[in-house]
Amino acid sequence: MATGHEKLDQIIARALQAGDGRKPYMSIAIEDENGKDAERLAQAYAQDLKDSGLSNGKVSWIRTSAFNFVGQAEQSLRGVADGGVVIFSDVARIPDMARREITGALVAAMENRGITALFCGSAAGIRSFLEQDPGLPRRMAETVSALDALPTESVHRDICLMKPIGKIKSRSPKPT
Repeated sequence: MATGHEKLDQIIARALQAGDGRKPYMSIAIEDENGKDAERLAQAYAQDLKDSGLSNGKVSWIRTSAFNFVGQAEQSLRGVADGGVVIFSDVARIPDMARREITGALVAAMENRGITALFCGSAAGIRSFLEQDPGLPRRMAETVSALDALPTESVHRDICLMKPIGKIKSRSPKPT
């Protein structure tokens, strides 16, 4: 059975092999009951996307407690850079009003602006979030369990998580 990091490596490898100029769907859901490991794994994946040339390296976080008025959720999504990565922390705690706004705008942002979305949270919370718009699940590459990747594979280097010493994968240069 593939670990969480190996699944992420496979998603990136498939995207690099496609090489048809069209950015494949790189968005993933990271299941984690306590929330912290999923966010760390999301940071590592965002860094891998940048290192592979599949994102521009700009990472935006959408925190669950940041929505106080109507329109704020959609506005925060507009602030994500084209070709960037947006990480949603603990999607189960996003208020219903903000959830509808985000899911309504996210599919278009993924298609038109090349945004990659990373959803962190419990399995039930992620499932509930994705059910808000039928287009979202179709745009997800995979669901990864943070428990399969952490803590046995975690070694901190900058913001990246690597495999245990002796098994660190070599980073390939960005495609030209």
